[in-house]
Amino acid sequence: MPFVNLKIPLKLVTPNKMEHWTERHKRNKKQRQVINYFLNTQEKPPFFPLEISLTRIGPREWDYDNLVFSFKNSRDTLSDWLIPGKAKGQADGDKRLQWLYSQEKGEPKEHAILIVITATDKII
Repeated sequence: MPFVNLKIPLKLVTPNKMEHWTERHKRNKKQRQVINYFLNTQEKPPFFPLEISLTRIGPREWDYDNLVFSFKNSRDTLSDWLIPGKAKGQADGDKRLQWLYSQEKGEPKEHAILIVITATDKII
């Protein structure tokens, strides 16, 4: 049974998009705020190790490397929430967290991310 099961209406942007760094910074900041808003309605998992499944829901599929890279900001935000106290962006490398990525085709113009956090029996 998952500790966290959230569907967040959020549009991920392909890393292939050419834009000024300030636009990317604004978008990443807004994404962190939206994800933190939803995470703060949840109880933190009581123990580790954890398996975190990130699913992109969008009108068409991306190749796998774009999918993984587009979740980088979400992954940092989630890991900072799960393991507070580490330097910003460093908690996602913790060996107690296992990351899984997938994507689903949604309705036209539907954009969301699905976050599922469950306990895993993986020995650390």
